[in-house]
Amino acid sequence: MKNLVPDLVVRHEGHVYVVDAKYKGHFQELDEDRWTTLSEELRDEHRRDLHQILAYASLYDGAETTAVLVYPMSTRTWSRLAYHGRTIAQASLTGGGRFVNLALVGLPMKLPADRSFSNLVESWRTIRKNAA
Repeated sequence: MKNLVPDLVVRHEGHVYVVDAKYKGHFQELDEDRWTTLSEELRDEHRRDLHQILAYASLYDGAETTAVLVYPMSTRTWSRLAYHGRTIAQASLTGGGRFVNLALVGLPMKLPADRSFSNLVESWRTIRKNAA
């Protein structure tokens, strides 16, 4: 690799969304286990992913920035998380005069029969609202 770039950058009304997909089980592992019970190797890998998305976010200027790590997962896993309202985890970070929303989002590889794409997108609207 010669350079690293996020998978998607969207600018909308002064807001910048920086999105990077991670084809790893981190989101599910963090849901099932406490951070302290995960192996040091897995915690280091997760930290690297967080540092990477935050570095990407630092490259873009906007009144507000949202950095999103997307974790594609099996429909079964996603449905279990959705049932408990745990498909999105988020936090707000400030530093250097900037405000960044950070979100980890579980995404089903195939939508369950009882969900539509609009249901899924509607749930993402909470990312900015809940992080503030």
